[in-house]
Amino acid sequence: MQNFVVRLIFALFAAAVAVGCGSVPKRLTGLELQRETRDPKDKPQFLLSTTRHADSADASKVVFDIWKTDYSHYPDTIKLFARVYDSLGNFITNMAPPYREDARYFTSIIEKLGRKTVPIRNFAVREFGDADSIPYSVMLTVDYSGSMTGVFGALKEGVEMFIGLKQPQDRIGVATFGREFRMSAPFSSDRNVLLADYRSSADQSFGYYSALYDGIARSIEKFAETPPDIARILVVFSDGDDNYSRARLRAVIDSAKANNVNIFTVGFGYANDSLLRAISNYTGGKYYHAYSREELKRVFLDIYRSLRNFYRITYHPPEFIGKHFISANISLPERDSIRAKGMYDTGPFYEGLGDDADIGTRFSYKILFDFNKADIRPESMRIIEELADLLQQPMYSNYWLEVQGHTDNVGSEEANLKLSEMRATAVVDALAAQGVEKRRLFPRGFGFTQPVAPNDTEENRQKNRRTQFIVLRK
Repeated sequence: MQNFVVRLIFALFAAAVAVGCGSVPKRLTGLELQRETRDPKDKPQFLLSTTRHADSADASKVVFDIWKTDYSHYPDTIKLFARVYDSLGNFITNMAPPYREDARYFTSIIEKLGRKTVPIRNFAVREFGDADSIPYSVMLTVDYSGSMTGVFGALKEGVEMFIGLKQPQDRIGVATFGREFRMSAPFSSDRNVLLADYRSSADQSFGYYSALYDGIARSIEKFAETPPDIARILVVFSDGDDNYSRARLRAVIDSAKANNVNIFTVGFGYANDSLLRAISNYTGGKYYHAYSREELKRVFLDIYRSLRNFYRITYHPPEFIGKHFISANISLPERDSIRAKGMYDTGPFYEGLGDDADIGTRFSYKILFDFNKADIRPESMRIIEELADLLQQPMYSNYWLEVQGHTDNVGSEEANLKLSEMRATAVVDALAAQGVEKRRLFPRGFGFTQPVAPNDTEENRQKNRRTQFIVLRK
């Protein structure tokens, strides 16, 4: 088995190198690598298969994690979908209503917002189990590009096993992509129909190109065929290469959010972990990395088990533009505290400051000034802190911005031009005071030459007293 896994991993790597070099990938067999396939830095994945009552759980082996996050109703509500399980693969049950009278095991939640830490005083926990029979619409989208040729057998076996796990109340669809997108098995609740549809097209030729973003975008569109009130899960099996898509990553993420689709990505062997993980993180899903056929099977089983058994934690979040880092804690007898960490991002990452933002992209923050003054109003300092936090994150650390100041039309053109320059400089100084390198920020004033509203009321004039940003360099 170990030699087989090694051959699979080497084949995937060789095929990926061939594609990256522009040559035609071929199916590779009989090759071996005499080394460990898993990166020693990778933490082991806990994959769920069965359940265990909390009263019989070994507290020393219990793990708590936040499996996915729903922030589609932010800033009103956040929903965390959490799991409590042990290192043997048992989901720990009967820790919250309605399976027990209270949720005393769940002790605290904290959000870290930039430099601030905010405790969540009130939250509710509801347990869901197999008896709840929650329906899902699940799409499995499989990478059929040339770089995946070497793992074709594992792909086919994994898809059929995935279909075999289907619950009666679920609808499943299967799609493939290389250069083009193909719906191999339209959404159906009939397992036999799904298997027949997939098998009829499973042996289609692998292409030389990978349109990952296009494949995800088309898969999201297909959810329009499913009821909008049923949870939508997209599972993407890929190595993360994309060399053909017309769709942009930002548009794909926006579409997933708009259509309430959680994306779970599964990488196999040598995969672009950072990209696949980012896609899942920004759509409320989870990233998995499988190194063998058997581990791939356990990943699919873990996905299904986690859709059936989870704890939903609901609370009203603090308002903050940017990353919200979550720490949730539970306490079990003989073990004081077990922590789970999560994150969701309410910042402008996919609205202007994204990794695929173009030079010249514009975005605004509501930084307010009083009439005829360049002092930032106190209520806007939170915005300064949020933007400074974003600009110091690794994802944004190479961005250089023009900071534009704008005014209303009260007063002379010369006076307003000077005032707008002072306001832009005030924002630059405030960001620098929060730790942003000043050399990345260029203040510029425009006076009242670029209004966003008529200067006919005090309310509209306030809108024109604003700060705007333009990406100069990334």
